[in-house]
Amino acid sequence: MVFSAGSRESAKTFVMTIFMPGLDRVLLFIILIKTTISSLDPDFGSGADIGGVGLVFIMGVGVLAIRLVTMIMMSVLHCPFFRWGSAQRGHAASTARKIDVKPENATGIKAGSG
Repeated sequence: MVFSAGSRESAKTFVMTIFMPGLDRVLLFIILIKTTISSLDPDFGSGADIGGVGLVFIMGVGVLAIRLVTMIMMSVLHCPFFRWGSAQRGHAASTARKIDVKPENATGIKAGSG
């Protein structure tokens, strides 16, 4: 996946936009797999287990499941954010209070008067 059209302009741009993020993803995935395998063992955390599976693994999967359900609920309730990445442009500006800016400094003296 190419992040920007200009990522092939120079070696530095390629390394910073393609290679390093890709390497980061691979390393984080390896750490995720190793931690997941380790957390299956009840001795990894407190020693507690449910059905022979470590409590650390069960809690981790539970938190991820709660986050997934929350994400689905929010995507239904706040569809514009998930569809376009942010609120519609101009929405916040149209509801914002207009402020009348006067050319005065903090002392109340008009600008330009000596």
